[in-house]
Amino acid sequence: MAGRLPSYTKDNLMLISNMASQIAAAAARYGVPAEAIAGALAQEQFDQKNSWINHGKMALSAADAGAFLTAMLVGGMVRNPFNPSQGASDNILNRYHADPNAMTNGQDF
Repeated sequence: MAGRLPSYTKDNLMLISNMASQIAAAAARYGVPAEAIAGALAQEQFDQKNSWINHGKMALSAADAGAFLTAMLVGGMVRNPFNPSQGASDNILNRYHADPNAMTNGQDF
């Protein structure tokens, strides 16, 4: 037996209604019911906005990004004291060039 259905918010439903023409076009193109696309989008929005796990991941990701950027700026001050932003940018680019797959490595926050 299926679990209880989610109760979508007004914002969630408004987003889906604002996308009605795009949903209809995608449904016609791929030969699936528009309701299926709308339901999938509504559920995805619901999961992103109303999930404690996703809120936790979002908070951890923001904290991780803040710590990373702070460390890069401190390193940028050492590298280029007259233009710390440029030094930080150089540090970030050097890290990227050292590991071109850096965008897909690391923890999934």
